[in-house]
Amino acid sequence: MTEPVVTIKFTQSEVKKLIESLKVIKDVKLPPVPDWKKPYIQLLKDLEKINNDIDDAKKSRNEKVASESFKEESINPKCNVCEDWHRKG
Repeated sequence: MTEPVVTIKFTQSEVKKLIESLKVIKDVKLPPVPDWKKPYIQLLKDLEKINNDIDDAKKSRNEKVASESFKEESINPKCNVCEDWHRKG
């Protein structure tokens, strides 16, 4: 039987808190890694990947916004002298 998959919405700050909590569990010193600990370690890896994906998406979005702004400025450069002349004319 396969386990059902659920979707849960978290903010990035909540993901970071979960990561910190899981690191504490992972760092508990016990002789060989007990079976109960393995899912926590996997969840930690998954959440770290999600957090990195969020950071990458933010960076990509910021780069896109900056690029679009640069394109707009290049296509329609703002000229204060021209704008002043049109207002006075």
